Order: sequence, then C-alpha cells, then structure tokens
Amino acid sequence: GVFKSEDVTFIIDDQYAPLHGKIKGTVSKITDRPIDFVINTHFHGDHAGSNPQFEVDGSYIIAQKNVRSQLITDGKTAGLPKITFDKSVNLYFGDEEIEVFHQSRAHTTGDAIIHFKTSNVFHCGDVYVQYGFPFIDINKGGHINGMIEFLDFAASKMNDESVLIPGHGQLAKKSELLEFRNMLIAIRNRVQSGINAGLTLDEIKALNPTEGFDDKGRSRDAFVETVYSCLAK
Repeated sequence: GVFKSEDVTFIIDDQYAPLHGKIKGTVSKITDRPIDFVINTHFHGDHAGSNPQFEVDGSYIIAQKNVRSQLITDGKTAGLPKITFDKSVNLYFGDEEIEVFHQSRAHTTGDAIIHFKTSNVFHCGDVYVQYGFPFIDINKGGHINGMIEFLDFAASKMNDESVLIPGHGQLAKKSELLEFRNMLIAIRNRVQSGINAGLTLDEIKALNPTEGFDDKGRSRDAFVETVYSCLAK
C-alpha cells in the first residue's frame, strides 16, 4: 500500500529484503517525496523484511507493539518499529484521516489493519487473504477465534462501498471478507464439535470439516490441524 500527500509519503508493508530497491523504484514513479515511514501490518518477513533497508533510508517504522517485541525475540536488531501502539493510532494528512488498529491476536499476535476513513479503504494485512485457507501462526500467538473476532471488528467499520486490500490477493469488498469470515466460523465450529465429542485429530480430519470450501493453495489437513491446535489447548 502507498499513501502520498503534500505532507508525507508512506507505505504499508515492505516485503522481503531483496525487494527494497524495486519498492523504492515503484514509489518514485508516484511521487518525488522520500518514503517518510513504513507501517507494518505484522512481523512476517514477506511484510516486514525490508525494514532495515528503509530504516537506513530514513523511514520510521510504525507497528503494533507486539511486532517490535517479536522482531527482538527473533534476534532482529535493525529495522525495529520506532513508533508502536497497543490498540490504535490515528494519523491526519491533508484531508485523509487514517486509523491503524489492532483488535486481537489473529494471524499473529501483532496484526494491524489500516483504515483510510476519508477514502473508505482498508488495508487488511494477513487478517484477510484470498489464497484459500489462511495461515494462522499459532507459534507466534495466532488463533482462529481471534482471527474471527478481528474480522468481525473490522467488518463493523466497513460498508458496501468499502475497498479492501488483502494481505495477499486482489482488491475486494466487504461481502468477500464476510464470506471468508463465515468459512472460518463454519470450519471452527465443525472442529469444535469433534473435540466436544471426544474425537481425535485424525477422526476429525476423516469427517472433512472443510467440506464445501475451496483450498486454493493451503492444505485442508494443515488448516484443520491448525484449528484443532487452537481449540484443543
């Protein structure tokens, strides 16, 4: 994501480190301004991998506080967020009001969605993706229930005209995000029913709790295992 005004230019996420130059080159076609800051939607390398290079360029990194904590835990010493927040931070540039908000652990423990209130645009990070069953990083605090909660909270801020930028995939509408949310709820409930009935993971897999939903890329079994791990703990 890229935002520009007379006052500022910033980007949302900066991908893997080797793409730093390509990102800068693309932004330079949009504006002559330097990139003042980078907002990280979370800490994974495909979203925050170029932080150190942009820090050298003079960009400030903004992220939910758990992003900084996790990067430090992972041994990172460069490209750490200089500005962090707990639940939300508001930015005002030109006539655009921007809310960067966190709700709950979801894809990770430090997810953020960026809401351009004036323009009615949402950059969703990996809380909402279009590659099929999502990756929920349970080793880094992610949880299926938190993901559903975050999607509900984000949807409450949207309307039918809202434009959504997924963490992966094409531009979308609120209705598509709700379909994604409903898929997560259905699969979560099916797995929970199996757990409540005393079934093992293999027995739950055999019931095919993802039936009716397309796995465009991520394995059905892998996703069921993730949901089971979330709910069984």
